[in-house]
Amino acid sequence: KILRSSKQGDTKVRGPRKNNTVDDRIKDVSGVINEMYLHALVVVEGPNRVEELQLFFNRDEIAGDWKCALQQSGSQSVGLAIRTDTGAFQDPPFSQFDSSLADQAPLLKKITDLHGSAPCQ
Repeated sequence: KILRSSKQGDTKVRGPRKNNTVDDRIKDVSGVINEMYLHALVVVEGPNRVEELQLFFNRDEIAGDWKCALQQSGSQSVGLAIRTDTGAFQDPPFSQFDSSLADQAPLLKKITDLHGSAPCQ
């Protein structure tokens, strides 16, 4: 998980080192994003509100301008962050729609509810 906006920077969190803080994790993740010069990033099981994800990408530590979206589900949230200042994507960089309104939604919900997060056999 990247960030919960309600946690202060000195709050202890799990991570690769014994005494990680929120600030340490932000520094680590932002460093990877900047070093790899990413144009897009998919975040699985991250923040469950688009405002929280956007808050992370709006930080001074993250290079560039980013637009975020979030698809929530009962088991996990999937976030998308697109860097918009490189010219790699059209403007707007994506169109978001509610997949729960799709024709296949009832079947997908039934399968998801049946199997939950357990791997399919």
